[in-house]
Amino acid sequence: MKEKKELIDFLKKKEISLNFKRIGNFSISVIIIHFIFFGIICNYLNYNTDERLIWFYQLYFEIYHGILILILIVTSAFLVYQEDISIIGIKQVLRLGSVIIIFSVLWYWEEFGFSINPFILIFGFFQGYLNFLILFTILLIGALIGRKFKQYKLLKQGVIQLIPLMPKTKDYVIEKEVN
Repeated sequence: MKEKKELIDFLKKKEISLNFKRIGNFSISVIIIHFIFFGIICNYLNYNTDERLIWFYQLYFEIYHGILILILIVTSAFLVYQEDISIIGIKQVLRLGSVIIIFSVLWYWEEFGFSINPFILIFGFFQGYLNFLILFTILLIGALIGRKFKQYKLLKQGVIQLIPLMPKTKDYVIEKEVN
């Protein structure tokens, strides 16, 4: 009983709260990735599955001229745009990248049975690291686009202002050297 009271006091001190908007946005993104991103890959591959389940960077331009890249960019831009603080959205995007990798491993296991092969394909070959690099680059580009859309929205609402690069004072003079 004493331990339960200590736990309650600890939780009150930490003020743990759940942000259901953030959880909902991340869940929507995971659903989009699961049903649309992997659904398109599944439809394209039919039953001819191979290591492209793990190295899906090979399919980015093979399927509908880059629709997979567009899905990743829009999903990550959505996550960052919905957050009040951009860095929280970027953290969500990085978590989404991890979820995508986990989904590809689970899908590989569903197709070929439980084995260590997906981890060998991910960490044992150059293509696995290339897949990480390309996936997280695409997600971070989408996050940057979402951040810029959010900044544009706040600029139009008058919440933020553009800061000029050069100060506009009377004392500021550019001197030219005459030969």
